[in-house]
Amino acid sequence: YDTLNVAGVLQIQKDQGNKRALSEAVMTIVLGKDTMKSKTSESLILEELLKIAAKLLDEDLTLIAEIETTSLTSTKELVGSQEKARKKQKMEASQDRTLQSTISTFIPHHDRGTKSRKLAQSVAELMIWSQTSSSKLDPKFSSAIQDLRQYSSLTPPPSDTSIDDKIIICVHSLQTSIRRLRKKLNSSSRDQGFSLCTSFTMDPASITLEMVKGGKEGDVQRLSALASKATNNVIVKLIANRYADCRKAVPMTSVNQLHSTWMDADCEGDELARLLLSIQYATVKATIDILRSKIPVHPTGTCGKSVIASLDSTVHCDGAAILIAAAFNSQCVWDGDKTDSVSDNGGDVTLYIGEELCSISTGSDVIKLLNQVFTKEKHATAIEAEGIEAATTKDVQNLIERHLEPGSQLILFASTDVKLEPQVLEKLQCEESTIHCHIDDEWSKRTEREKAKVGDITVTLLWDNQCDLDLHAICPNGDHISYMQTSGGGIEGGGYLDVDMNQSGESMEPVENIFFGDAEKGIEAAHGKYKIFVQNYQYHGKTVAAGEPVSWRVRLLKDGKKSEFNGTCIGMGSKSDSTVIEFNYSGRTAPLPEAVGSALVSSNLIGVTSSSGSTIDSLSGLMRLREQNEVINQVQNLISTGEDEKIEDTAMDTGTFANAEDEKTEDTTTDTGAFSLMANQKAFSITNRERLFLNLSTLPSSFHAEVNQSFQGGGTLLDYTASQLAKRLIKDDIHIDELRKAGYEDSLVGLVKDKMVTFGV
Repeated sequence: YDTLNVAGVLQIQKDQGNKRALSEAVMTIVLGKDTMKSKTSESLILEELLKIAAKLLDEDLTLIAEIETTSLTSTKELVGSQEKARKKQKMEASQDRTLQSTISTFIPHHDRGTKSRKLAQSVAELMIWSQTSSSKLDPKFSSAIQDLRQYSSLTPPPSDTSIDDKIIICVHSLQTSIRRLRKKLNSSSRDQGFSLCTSFTMDPASITLEMVKGGKEGDVQRLSALASKATNNVIVKLIANRYADCRKAVPMTSVNQLHSTWMDADCEGDELARLLLSIQYATVKATIDILRSKIPVHPTGTCGKSVIASLDSTVHCDGAAILIAAAFNSQCVWDGDKTDSVSDNGGDVTLYIGEELCSISTGSDVIKLLNQVFTKEKHATAIEAEGIEAATTKDVQNLIERHLEPGSQLILFASTDVKLEPQVLEKLQCEESTIHCHIDDEWSKRTEREKAKVGDITVTLLWDNQCDLDLHAICPNGDHISYMQTSGGGIEGGGYLDVDMNQSGESMEPVENIFFGDAEKGIEAAHGKYKIFVQNYQYHGKTVAAGEPVSWRVRLLKDGKKSEFNGTCIGMGSKSDSTVIEFNYSGRTAPLPEAVGSALVSSNLIGVTSSSGSTIDSLSGLMRLREQNEVINQVQNLISTGEDEKIEDTAMDTGTFANAEDEKTEDTTTDTGAFSLMANQKAFSITNRERLFLNLSTLPSSFHAEVNQSFQGGGTLLDYTASQLAKRLIKDDIHIDELRKAGYEDSLVGLVKDKMVTFGV
């Protein structure tokens, strides 16, 4: 700033504006065209600081390049080497390495401040980066500097501002190059847990409340974990003070994250425990606030009655149901809430966990329920898969009959597929109620993603970090199946390791899978004694530190039964071996599963929709369900005509829709033939199909244009016009018959109607 002032640049900024001042500063100071003849001690100090900053930046970028090169080389070597050599290489990897500096946090940035401060930041940024070797390796940066030197030799008249324009273009090019280098530095430093975490490691006393309040969410969460482990009450108290401001509380990204970090709310602890509990309270509230913000504002001020239920006693489903119910219940009062801020937009909400009606009227109620779910001391370790389906179907039917009022919506959380009987679906249609099932089946999600196979016996391993866990199986004949030997147990009924993950810590959602035999082909797994165990080969990532326990879950599918086990591995190699189960198998006694269609994944089951996922993003989609159903009903009313009613009457009389491509009568209608449970291709109702089109219709027009171009060669002008007209009719609530009355041809009216069915898609 002083240098700019002495050079007269600040006065130029005041008299002639920012562009002229920046151009002058670049010419006289950055390029040194008019360097001051007598250097003061301040200017000498400035030059030394610039050199130090440039040197540190070069060292950091060189370090990052070396790490990237080493990683790329290791990857190429892994592809061409044996698995055994790969494992040996991982074990020999050095734990000691040079750490990146924190200079990227402190160097000036052209977007900071306003007026003279912003000018000083911009000039200082250019002065530092122009002295680095890394920036000179960028062709665009070097080209811009060369152009600036050419412009500096010109002396245009004062009225000519074209040179200033060219200089500013060069400056923007330099800033773009600098931005790319900054992004690389910031990404690397965040991977290492900098700024707050680095400061805490070097000197915990250097952490201030202002630093904690201004820290990034991920840094604050990591700092909280470090401070808790070090029992540093001072830092935890600073974080608690940050969370006292609800706008600064960090929401969770998933139910799994909330569960894994949960602290027993009933524990009687010291000051540190009380501070951590206050942080936990603020985190839960922030998460619910995020969900609540996704509820559309209803014009009538109410969203009707909703029943939220989780019936199969799984931790993630119960936890998700509690969060969603609390978000819908806008009358739920939290500590620090203003009574006049409570609204009716959430509607009337009832929550059932199992068969128990739960209260969610206060924040304390919500914390109590979550605590009961997340701190259960015992979970069933062996559950019959058939028992889950039968119990869930019966419970859903009872719930609907007893608690779902006409015109209400049921949001059901389940960890497995739900079968709905015809009489239940008929009741939904009669009473104009809807059911939405949100499935949180992490096992199926990961195994389907990796295309894992299912056998007569199937063993699946799940964990939630970057560590390299390995699934092992000892077969009845003594063969040892693992990453070292991916098959064994004999030719007939033997086993195969078909999925092996996280050799290099590449995933936060890994899965491994071993299957024996083939139930569909009638090939049984070999009879005899099996032993299943898990080993931690290598610690990876920042989630779990070396030496800490690595949690895992294993599912065993055998003879029609599903068994789930939880455990941990501590350490690495054979010392970390953790036995899951030993069992004897004498052949299959349960019948093979029947190929029954899933009601919830059907695209045209009337009154029933579904979704999946455990992240807060996936749950936030549930907050718009009622609005989406209302839009679908609105469109249904706008496109219904007398001709449609005749078709509907015919369908009710015959028990089916007049469409040759529809499902068979016995699959789509009740015994009375009064209701069709499956909507045909021309029918329009609340189904997964319509909900999908509604979601697609909200995507940008550029997305639809790209899809049409890629898959259909681009839409015609007629298609585009019909889509736009359909959207206008829906938006303005105008019936399709109004087009006929206005004299439009039947062919165009039919095309617009088809577009209205897909919400203009």
